[in-house]
Amino acid sequence: MKLDINIWLGFLGVFSTIIFGFLSIYWVKSKRYPGRLTFITEHTIGLFDSIIKNFPQIAITYNNKAIDQQLVLLKGFILNTGSIDIKDDMVEENLKLILPEKFKWLSAKIVDSTKGSKPTTTIASENELIFSLGLFRKTEFLRFEALADIPQSSDNQVSATQLLTKELKFYHRIADTNKVEIRPINLELPNLKNDLFGRILLPAMLFIGLIFMLLAFSNEEKLGEFHFHQKVGGSILELRAKPHIDNNVDLIDVSGKKIKTIPIEEFNTNFEKVEIKKPIFNSWFSKIIDDYFFIIFLTILGVMFMITILTFIINPIREYREIKKIRQTLNLDIR
Repeated sequence: MKLDINIWLGFLGVFSTIIFGFLSIYWVKSKRYPGRLTFITEHTIGLFDSIIKNFPQIAITYNNKAIDQQLVLLKGFILNTGSIDIKDDMVEENLKLILPEKFKWLSAKIVDSTKGSKPTTTIASENELIFSLGLFRKTEFLRFEALADIPQSSDNQVSATQLLTKELKFYHRIADTNKVEIRPINLELPNLKNDLFGRILLPAMLFIGLIFMLLAFSNEEKLGEFHFHQKVGGSILELRAKPHIDNNVDLIDVSGKKIKTIPIEEFNTNFEKVEIKKPIFNSWFSKIIDDYFFIIFLTILGVMFMITILTFIINPIREYREIKKIRQTLNLDIR
């Protein structure tokens, strides 16, 4: 098969259609919920485990009652990391921080927020903490502290702080806003250049290797080798044949010298094949080198490569941008 410009244009056309279709679907899906809230855990402090358990001579009270239970102080941030402002008319149900049964919120307060914003928090029930965000613009934040009473875990290896962190659940009904993303306080910006280089290098090398392999085999005219016998008078002549993709066959003697080229129809009529030796790639490559099969095969390889690359690239870039946005919102030093 000749790899002329029409074949390459056909491949590029199919490949581009699939890739741009994939990117369009991804873009539409990512814009489905432009609103986005992110919760960052700043600290979870087990008051009983951290203080009273280690210093029994110290007494701490809450509402005039001694602390003899698993109290955990939760500190965290809620940020608007979406691409739209959250307004009152978008809110059907306020943002809630919900704990399981037997857990109790004891107190909660907003300790800091973006200048001009007026978020509030109230305890609606023993296990529901409600945040009224008001007008919560893009890149705005609130910082809160809440005290929770945590029941004893059946697993002695699980601390009260671990149990609280595991059981935190956010819920809201805010138009065009995705579920709350929960992430730790680790806000170090990753080294994007090194990360992407490592992710791209191996798939790129594999893809380039496959392309070179295809090109090498597609330039090989002869696809297989047949051994056959032909009766010449009273004797049997043993020859070999190598077919070409142009439907002609080279006749070769046992020493490797080419005798002549004949049409494959004549070969099939006059010669008796007694053995067929197939190269490793002959069984499937003879189909691949056909123009249409080649385009389809190369397109599948290209699409698999691009999807792999895009998957490896999109996630770290998105993570980098997310962390950078959070750091800017919290006025952290940006490097």
